[in-house]
Amino acid sequence: MRVRAAPCKYFPDVETVLLARHARQIGEHLDQLAEVRGQADEPVGRPEAVLEAFAPVSHASRGHRDTEVAAFLHKDRHVSEARQQLHGMIRDLAAEGVRTGDLRNDIAPASSRATRLWAWTS
Repeated sequence: MRVRAAPCKYFPDVETVLLARHARQIGEHLDQLAEVRGQADEPVGRPEAVLEAFAPVSHASRGHRDTEVAAFLHKDRHVSEARQQLHGMIRDLAAEGVRTGDLRNDIAPASSRATRLWAWTS
């Protein structure tokens, strides 16, 4: 029988600690993207600023995608929720750009957004 010590009184096991840390890290990334979005002076520059801020985060995560720990962490709901938040942020920025006339409106926003995110995360 293998006995595992609880990491502390707030977390029952190591997996819970890892999930909590990963969720916090993802939250920090989303906060950073929101800050970058708010700092861009012109609406036309906001999508580019957010995607440029997202690129190093996405690139840094490539190195651990194929590990067992990464597989465990990335199937948790906080990852899909964060992805939805990111997509929503990009969708809203694209819609704002179309309203101001800074972005094209002849391509469906969902299609162009998905293409940009796919290109950045591939």
